Amino acid sequence: MERRPDGRADGLDRIMCPVTLAQGVLDVVASAQTVRYVPLVPGARFVPLSWAGHAPQSDVPEAIVDLVRRAAAEA
Repeated sequence: MERRPDGRADGLDRIMCPVTLAQGVLDVVASAQTVRYVPLVPGARFVPLSWAGHAPQSDVPEAIVDLVRRAAAEA
């Protein structure tokens, strides 16, 4: 994938499948990085994960499993 001048990947507008972007609200490492991709992917949705930091798969694994299940059910 090509890179845009702002460093984001180009071509995200060609993604043709459901996309859910999630980030822990307590993530101080990459704060606000994930949500900036939402307008670049058609139909993408953003889910803030309460009580999760930079490693939500460890902080709130149940929430990650729930997101995957919901995304699969909607596909």
